[in-house]
Parts: sequence; C-alpha cells; structure tokens
Amino acid sequence: MGEGLVLAALRQHKLHLVIVAADASDGTRRMLTSKSASYQTPIIEAFSKEAIDQALGRPRTILGVTDVGFAKRLIALLNTQGA
Repeated sequence: MGEGLVLAALRQHKLHLVIVAADASDGTRRMLTSKSASYQTPIIEAFSKEAIDQALGRPRTILGVTDVGFAKRLIALLNTQGA
C-alpha cells in the first residue's frame, strides 16, 4: 500500500502492522509513528526503500499489512533478527 492507502486503512482500523523503510524521511517516520500510535497499530522500521522496491516491483517507502497472522509472524521474525 502507498502512503495515502496506508493512512486511510489506519483510520479504518484495517491494519495490523505498518512497515516504514529505514531510510524514509524523518517527516514520514514521525508522521507514521504518531498515526500508528494513535490507532494502536504496531510500526516497524525495516529494510531500505530499494529493498522494498525490489520485493514489490514498485516504489514504496511504507507498507500496511492487513492480515493479522502475517503481521504477527513478520513482527516475530523481525524482532528475532534485530531488524
């Protein structure tokens, strides 16, 4: 999901995880951290924008995960790997 879609999904309480590229701008990170906290959605800073682009095949700085099981597994994996 792109930034607009992620923000809309956050407002609708559809997201279970937000991933922000580690090299995202300070403003983007601050805004998403604030929004995620207000909607009680976990947020993780991981991967570079380039890595996300390559994985998705399109330019993205932020991702929203809507599947609860996938979000929980990603959180567990990223926490154990220190991402």
